[in-house]
Amino acid sequence: MDIAHATELEPGIPSDPNDAPWGVLPPTITDLVSESQAQLKSLEKTIALVNVEMPRIARRLDSVASHTDHLITKADANFTAFSSSLNTTVAQLNHVIKLSGNNIIGLTGNLNSLVADNSQRVQQLVDALSDTAKNLNTTMANFAALTGDPTIKQSLVTTAVNFKDASERLKIAATDLQLLTSDPNVQAELRGTITNLNDVTAKANDILGNFSSAQGPLPSAAPPAPTMAPGAAPSGSSNNTPSNNAPNPPPQPQPRQPSHLRTTGLTLQLVEPSVRLYWDNKINTGPSSDLDLTFLPRATNNFSVGANSLGSNTTYNLLFNHRVGHELTLSGGIYHSNLGVKAVYFPTFIGLDARIYNSKNPTLELYGDVKLAKQVMLFYGEKNVFGPGTLTPTFGVQGNF
Repeated sequence: MDIAHATELEPGIPSDPNDAPWGVLPPTITDLVSESQAQLKSLEKTIALVNVEMPRIARRLDSVASHTDHLITKADANFTAFSSSLNTTVAQLNHVIKLSGNNIIGLTGNLNSLVADNSQRVQQLVDALSDTAKNLNTTMANFAALTGDPTIKQSLVTTAVNFKDASERLKIAATDLQLLTSDPNVQAELRGTITNLNDVTAKANDILGNFSSAQGPLPSAAPPAPTMAPGAAPSGSSNNTPSNNAPNPPPQPQPRQPSHLRTTGLTLQLVEPSVRLYWDNKINTGPSSDLDLTFLPRATNNFSVGANSLGSNTTYNLLFNHRVGHELTLSGGIYHSNLGVKAVYFPTFIGLDARIYNSKNPTLELYGDVKLAKQVMLFYGEKNVFGPGTLTPTFGVQGNF
């Protein structure tokens, strides 16, 4: 090929490729050498960089390899221990499962035997439960019928009304008692009554004390006879004898306490009067009063006389009393002018008082007592429990002197 007459190509691509030839010349040796030198310089830099970084990379790879080896060794030891522990746990679990299986088998067998042996009892239990359910249904039906009964409802309403009436009567009685006790005239009369009772008690004690000392001292307590001159009057003459028949006797010293009471340290209380003021359902008529005298009240066995409803249909009492311990006192004899018995139970400051008399027409009095002081108490109750349908609630106060 003759390249001498060849047309030199313009660099680049012509605007109209069809007007003139165009193309790319193949690289020359100079171009290849120049390019090779540039590539060699770049390769030289790369090799120098590799030579610098290679030792550090090698050290890092060695450190990573060491850590990896340590990790693998430790993981192997841990897996070995875990495998041993897992084997032990699996063995124990197998033992527990085997034991539980045996227990379940034994329990199932025992339950089967129990059901087989007690099937009749189980049937009886089921029948009993069925009967209980039926009885409960019947009871509920009866209760429903009972609650729907107008008679029962009327009885409940009547009971509520009676409770209301009783509370109103108690309120009225308390108001009347307050008005009564706050009245100066009534207070004066009560003070006079108490003074008269104290005088009567003192006179009775004086009389009974003189009577008991008139028997003379006991032989063991007789004082020695004093020596007297001839012709002298004895010291026990009438000068020392109390004269009860004199019109105006001079004040006498307190009677000497009998030696048999003085040696035991007991006080000579021969009579204890008690007064009861009470209001019943006839509250507008004012209070009624009872008076009782108990002789030898501190003795285990004593007796009492008294009168009930003073001034209006008065009845009389004569009771013989027997104390059982410090809480219970039993009495029997004449009560309200009829044969009767009485029981008083006082365990604390709250007590119970029951009285029954009149064998032809039995009458039961029942009271609840509340002790306000040592010798004063309030009582409330029913005066005739066995009586007619009309209630006779009674409220009052009792004082012992």
